[in-house]
Amino acid sequence: MAKNRLNPLVLVPIHKSESTELESISLRRCGEIFKNRDVAILSPDNISLDAYRQFFPTHKRLSIDPFWMSSIRSYNKLMCSPFIWLSLEGYSHVLIHEPDAFVLSDELDLWCNKNIDYIGSPWLEGWHQAKDDANIIGVGNFGFSLHRLDFYREFFSTPHGNRWFNYQGNCDLFWCLEVPKYFKINIASFEEALKFAWEAAPKRCLELSGNAMPFGLHAWNRYDQNFIISFLKENGITLKM
Repeated sequence: MAKNRLNPLVLVPIHKSESTELESISLRRCGEIFKNRDVAILSPDNISLDAYRQFFPTHKRLSIDPFWMSSIRSYNKLMCSPFIWLSLEGYSHVLIHEPDAFVLSDELDLWCNKNIDYIGSPWLEGWHQAKDDANIIGVGNFGFSLHRLDFYREFFSTPHGNRWFNYQGNCDLFWCLEVPKYFKINIASFEEALKFAWEAAPKRCLELSGNAMPFGLHAWNRYDQNFIISFLKENGITLKM
Protein backbone atom coordinates (compact mmCIF):
# COMPACT_ATOMS: atom_id res chain seq x y z
CA MET A 1 0.00 0.00 0.00
CA ALA A 2 1.36 3.40 -0.97
CA LYS A 3 2.19 5.51 2.05
CA ASN A 4 -0.43 8.20 2.82
CA ARG A 5 -2.73 6.97 0.02
CA LEU A 6 -6.33 7.08 1.21
CA ASN A 7 -8.24 3.85 0.75
CA PRO A 8 -10.75 3.49 3.59
CA LEU A 9 -12.99 0.53 4.27
CA VAL A 10 -16.41 0.71 5.94
CA LEU A 11 -16.69 -2.32 8.23
CA VAL A 12 -20.13 -3.36 9.52
CA PRO A 13 -20.07 -5.95 12.34
CA ILE A 14 -23.09 -8.28 12.16
CA HIS A 15 -23.86 -11.17 14.52
CA LYS A 16 -27.26 -12.39 13.30
CA SER A 17 -28.87 -13.25 9.95
CA GLU A 18 -31.52 -10.49 10.02
CA SER A 19 -31.61 -6.90 11.25
CA THR A 20 -34.24 -5.31 13.45
CA GLU A 21 -36.46 -2.52 12.12
CA LEU A 22 -34.30 0.19 13.71
CA GLU A 23 -31.07 -1.46 12.57
CA SER A 24 -32.49 -1.57 9.05
CA ILE A 25 -32.93 2.22 9.15
CA SER A 26 -29.25 2.59 10.07
CA LEU A 27 -27.96 0.05 7.58
CA ARG A 28 -30.03 1.39 4.70
CA ARG A 29 -28.60 4.85 5.36
CA CYS A 30 -25.08 3.40 5.54
CA GLY A 31 -25.52 1.67 2.19
CA GLU A 32 -26.87 4.82 0.54
CA ILE A 33 -24.20 7.18 1.85
CA PHE A 34 -21.32 4.79 1.18
CA LYS A 35 -22.61 3.28 -2.09
CA ASN A 36 -19.36 4.20 -3.84
CA ARG A 37 -17.11 2.97 -1.02
CA ASP A 38 -15.73 -0.43 -0.15
CA VAL A 39 -18.05 -1.94 2.45
CA ALA A 40 -17.37 -5.22 4.25
CA ILE A 41 -19.59 -7.13 6.63
CA LEU A 42 -17.79 -8.74 9.56
CA SER A 43 -19.81 -11.77 10.58
CA PRO A 44 -19.69 -15.32 11.93
CA ASP A 45 -19.06 -17.83 9.17
CA ASN A 46 -22.18 -19.84 10.08
CA ILE A 47 -24.87 -17.23 9.26
CA SER A 48 -26.44 -16.14 5.99
CA LEU A 49 -26.10 -12.51 4.91
CA ASP A 50 -28.82 -12.66 2.25
CA ALA A 51 -31.03 -10.23 4.18
CA TYR A 52 -28.30 -7.57 4.08
CA ARG A 53 -27.96 -7.48 0.29
CA GLN A 54 -30.78 -4.93 0.15
CA PHE A 55 -28.50 -2.50 2.00
CA PHE A 56 -25.11 -3.55 0.60
CA PRO A 57 -25.57 -5.24 -2.80
CA THR A 58 -21.84 -5.37 -3.53
CA HIS A 59 -20.42 -5.86 -0.03
CA LYS A 60 -17.38 -7.94 0.79
CA ARG A 61 -17.53 -10.49 3.59
CA LEU A 62 -15.02 -10.90 6.38
CA SER A 63 -15.89 -14.19 8.06
CA ILE A 64 -14.79 -15.17 11.55
CA ASP A 65 -15.31 -18.06 13.92
CA PRO A 66 -18.77 -17.77 15.58
CA PHE A 67 -17.09 -17.60 19.00
CA TRP A 68 -16.01 -14.02 18.37
CA MET A 69 -19.61 -12.86 17.97
CA SER A 70 -21.11 -15.10 20.65
CA SER A 71 -21.07 -12.43 23.38
CA ILE A 72 -20.24 -8.78 23.96
CA ARG A 73 -17.13 -9.85 25.83
CA SER A 74 -15.81 -12.01 22.99
CA TYR A 75 -16.54 -9.25 20.45
CA ASN A 76 -14.59 -6.76 22.55
CA LYS A 77 -11.71 -9.21 22.83
CA LEU A 78 -11.71 -9.60 19.04
CA MET A 79 -11.46 -5.85 18.58
CA CYS A 80 -8.51 -5.69 20.98
CA SER A 81 -6.69 -8.40 19.04
CA PRO A 82 -4.61 -8.29 15.84
CA PHE A 83 -6.92 -10.63 13.91
CA ILE A 84 -9.13 -8.02 12.26
CA TRP A 85 -6.74 -5.09 12.04
CA LEU A 86 -3.95 -7.06 10.37
CA SER A 87 -6.31 -8.75 7.90
CA LEU A 88 -7.26 -5.49 6.19
CA GLU A 89 -4.33 -5.31 3.80
CA GLY A 90 -4.49 -2.61 1.15
CA TYR A 91 -6.64 -0.26 3.23
CA SER A 92 -5.47 2.92 4.92
CA HIS A 93 -8.35 3.31 7.39
CA VAL A 94 -11.37 1.41 8.64
CA LEU A 95 -14.63 3.03 9.71
CA ILE A 96 -16.45 0.83 12.23
CA HIS A 97 -20.18 1.22 11.64
CA GLU A 98 -22.13 -0.98 14.05
CA PRO A 99 -25.79 -1.70 13.15
CA ASP A 100 -27.07 0.95 15.59
CA ALA A 101 -24.93 3.74 14.13
CA PHE A 102 -26.23 6.39 11.73
CA VAL A 103 -24.09 8.29 9.23
CA LEU A 104 -25.26 11.78 8.23
CA SER A 105 -23.07 12.44 5.20
CA ASP A 106 -19.94 11.12 3.49
CA GLU A 107 -17.12 12.92 5.29
CA LEU A 108 -14.87 9.88 5.27
CA ASP A 109 -12.02 11.37 3.24
CA LEU A 110 -12.06 14.54 5.33
CA TRP A 111 -11.56 12.56 8.55
CA CYS A 112 -9.00 10.19 7.06
CA ASN A 113 -6.92 13.18 5.99
CA LYS A 114 -6.62 14.36 9.61
CA ASN A 115 -4.05 11.62 10.22
CA ILE A 116 -5.49 10.68 13.61
CA ASP A 117 -5.06 7.10 14.79
CA TYR A 118 -8.41 6.75 16.58
CA ILE A 119 -11.58 8.87 16.39
CA GLY A 120 -14.82 8.08 18.21
CA SER A 121 -17.60 10.04 19.83
CA PRO A 122 -16.77 11.69 23.18
CA TRP A 123 -17.57 10.19 26.56
CA LEU A 124 -19.48 12.42 28.96
CA GLU A 125 -19.76 12.40 32.75
CA GLY A 126 -22.22 9.72 33.74
CA TRP A 127 -21.37 7.64 30.67
CA HIS A 128 -24.63 6.00 29.49
CA GLN A 129 -26.56 8.04 32.05
CA ALA A 130 -25.00 11.35 31.00
CA LYS A 131 -27.17 14.42 31.66
CA ASP A 132 -27.70 17.42 29.41
CA ASP A 133 -25.22 19.46 31.48
CA ALA A 134 -22.49 16.78 31.55
CA ASN A 135 -18.88 17.58 30.72
CA ILE A 136 -16.68 15.58 28.36
CA ILE A 137 -14.34 13.17 30.12
CA GLY A 138 -12.75 11.34 27.20
CA VAL A 139 -12.74 10.06 23.61
CA GLY A 140 -14.01 7.82 22.10
CA ASN A 141 -16.85 5.34 21.67
CA PHE A 142 -16.21 2.39 19.35
CA GLY A 143 -19.64 1.90 17.74
CA PHE A 144 -18.99 4.54 15.09
CA SER A 145 -15.24 5.07 14.97
CA LEU A 146 -12.40 5.64 12.52
CA HIS A 147 -9.02 3.92 12.74
CA ARG A 148 -5.74 4.56 10.90
CA LEU A 149 -4.54 1.08 10.07
CA ASP A 150 -0.82 1.86 9.91
CA PHE A 151 -0.99 2.53 13.66
CA TYR A 152 -2.44 -0.94 14.32
CA ARG A 153 0.14 -2.57 12.05
CA GLU A 154 2.91 -0.86 13.98
CA PHE A 155 1.38 -1.57 17.39
CA PHE A 156 0.97 -5.29 16.79
CA SER A 157 4.52 -5.60 15.46
CA THR A 158 5.91 -4.66 18.91
CA PRO A 159 5.88 -6.47 22.28
CA HIS A 160 3.18 -4.01 23.39
CA GLY A 161 0.82 -5.73 20.97
CA ASN A 162 0.61 -8.73 23.28
CA ARG A 163 -1.01 -6.69 26.07
CA TRP A 164 -4.44 -7.09 24.46
CA PHE A 165 -4.59 -10.78 25.32
CA ASN A 166 -5.33 -10.36 29.01
CA TYR A 167 -7.58 -7.30 28.75
CA GLN A 168 -11.10 -7.98 30.07
CA GLY A 169 -12.86 -4.67 29.38
CA ASN A 170 -14.42 -2.94 26.39
CA CYS A 171 -12.25 -2.47 23.35
CA ASP A 172 -12.71 1.31 23.23
CA LEU A 173 -11.41 1.61 26.79
CA PHE A 174 -8.47 -0.56 25.81
CA TRP A 175 -7.46 1.58 22.83
CA CYS A 176 -8.14 4.98 24.39
CA LEU A 177 -7.18 4.47 28.03
CA GLU A 178 -4.88 1.44 28.28
CA VAL A 179 -2.77 1.57 25.11
CA PRO A 180 -1.61 5.21 25.68
CA LYS A 181 0.09 4.03 28.90
CA TYR A 182 2.49 1.93 26.85
CA PHE A 183 2.47 3.14 23.25
CA LYS A 184 2.01 6.42 21.41
CA ILE A 185 -1.45 6.69 19.86
CA ASN A 186 -2.90 9.89 18.41
CA ILE A 187 -6.49 10.03 19.69
CA ALA A 188 -8.82 12.77 18.50
CA SER A 189 -9.28 15.84 20.71
CA PHE A 190 -12.57 16.59 22.42
CA GLU A 191 -13.33 19.26 19.82
CA GLU A 192 -12.65 16.92 16.92
CA ALA A 193 -14.61 14.07 18.48
CA LEU A 194 -17.70 16.27 18.86
CA LYS A 195 -17.62 17.04 15.14
CA PHE A 196 -17.05 13.39 14.32
CA ALA A 197 -19.86 11.67 16.24
CA TRP A 198 -22.25 11.74 19.19
CA GLU A 199 -23.66 9.04 21.43
CA ALA A 200 -25.05 9.76 24.93
CA ALA A 201 -26.65 13.17 25.73
CA PRO A 202 -26.96 14.36 22.11
CA LYS A 203 -28.43 17.72 23.17
CA ARG A 204 -25.30 18.39 25.20
CA CYS A 205 -23.10 17.28 22.29
CA LEU A 206 -24.91 19.71 19.99
CA GLU A 207 -24.37 22.52 22.48
CA LEU A 208 -20.69 21.72 23.03
CA SER A 209 -20.04 21.43 19.30
CA GLY A 210 -21.38 24.92 18.61
CA ASN A 211 -24.44 23.50 16.85
CA ALA A 212 -22.33 21.71 14.24
CA MET A 213 -23.75 18.60 12.58
CA PRO A 214 -21.52 15.55 13.16
CA PHE A 215 -20.36 12.94 10.66
CA GLY A 216 -22.32 10.23 12.44
CA LEU A 217 -24.18 9.01 15.52
CA HIS A 218 -23.96 5.87 17.61
CA ALA A 219 -26.97 4.29 19.34
CA TRP A 220 -29.16 7.07 17.91
CA ASN A 221 -32.36 5.29 18.99
CA ARG A 222 -31.14 4.77 22.57
CA TYR A 223 -30.36 8.31 23.68
CA ASP A 224 -33.15 10.91 23.33
CA GLN A 225 -34.56 9.43 20.15
CA ASN A 226 -37.18 12.16 19.74
CA PHE A 227 -34.50 14.85 19.81
CA ILE A 228 -32.38 12.96 17.27
CA ILE A 229 -35.30 12.47 14.87
CA SER A 230 -36.18 16.17 15.14
CA PHE A 231 -32.52 17.19 14.69
CA LEU A 232 -32.15 15.04 11.59
CA LYS A 233 -35.39 16.37 10.11
CA GLU A 234 -34.23 19.96 10.66
CA ASN A 235 -31.10 19.06 8.68
CA GLY A 236 -33.05 17.55 5.79
CA ILE A 237 -32.63 13.89 6.78
CA THR A 238 -35.70 11.67 6.98
CA LEU A 239 -35.41 8.18 8.47
CA LYS A 240 -36.34 5.51 5.91
CA MET A 241 -38.01 2.38 7.19
